[in-house]
Amino acid sequence: MNIPYSTLRNYLLIGLSMALGAISANSLSQTSKNSQPATTDDEPSQGGQFVQEPAQRSSLKPSFSRDRGIRYSNKRSNFLMLRTFKDAIGTSWRSAAQIRVDGRQVALGAIVGSDGWVVTKASQIPSGNLTCRLYDNRELSADIVAQVTNHDLALLRISATNLPAVEWDTSIPGRGKWLATVDLKTTPRSVGVVSAGVQRIGKSKPVLGVHLADASQGAEVKRVVPGTGAHEAGLNIGDYIYEVNGVPVNSLAGFRRAIDTAEGGEFVRLAVHRAETDFAVSARLMDLADELLDETEME
Repeated sequence: MNIPYSTLRNYLLIGLSMALGAISANSLSQTSKNSQPATTDDEPSQGGQFVQEPAQRSSLKPSFSRDRGIRYSNKRSNFLMLRTFKDAIGTSWRSAAQIRVDGRQVALGAIVGSDGWVVTKASQIPSGNLTCRLYDNRELSADIVAQVTNHDLALLRISATNLPAVEWDTSIPGRGKWLATVDLKTTPRSVGVVSAGVQRIGKSKPVLGVHLADASQGAEVKRVVPGTGAHEAGLNIGDYIYEVNGVPVNSLAGFRRAIDTAEGGEFVRLAVHRAETDFAVSARLMDLADELLDETEME
């Protein structure tokens, strides 16, 4: 289609005029913005500007700061997540106790008797000044009355009466059920999901944390595993263990027989020969699978 030159020129002039008008209007708008005082998000805008007011939140949402990021809001440890379990735990948090050694918390416990009986995890309690902090902020001295090694439980006693003892539920939660760990506050310390059913756990083999070899003077230490009972007791390569709890040991097999009936966590008395010196030392046995292997070795 042929368009006359005069018509085409008129179209171009009209388009150019509209573009110049838009540029002028935009410049005027920017000048007007810069000349006005700054306003906050909560103040109504001035100067006839059309803005969209912030939407009203219908529920409490976490703020996604740079430090925590959006992923933090999806964690089970998020405060907003824990707060949803507040009604579910009720007043059970009053039956909890913080187990402290030398002023440092080492475990949580449950008040099982109103006259001062507390149950906690035995392996989490090191030696030191043992106390229990209660829901009313009292911190009382505690004594270990008994331990059940194969269940890793310790029974403590504190001087207190009329305590809110825990109420037990004998039903076993099924897989997929929510669980909450209570602390000395109205919101749980952590929450989780039951991922495995009831199962029997076999007895772990007790180990000292050394590699031994037969020798004429007893069982010779060929290697000491760092972080084990042998390492903490100060055993060195080249030492000879010739007695365990008063029973003579003259071979690797004899050493294994001497500790076979022991449990992880128990202490054994060792008679050791080093160079020209004999001495006795107490060493803690450990469970092989739980305490010696790191995550890679476990896999």
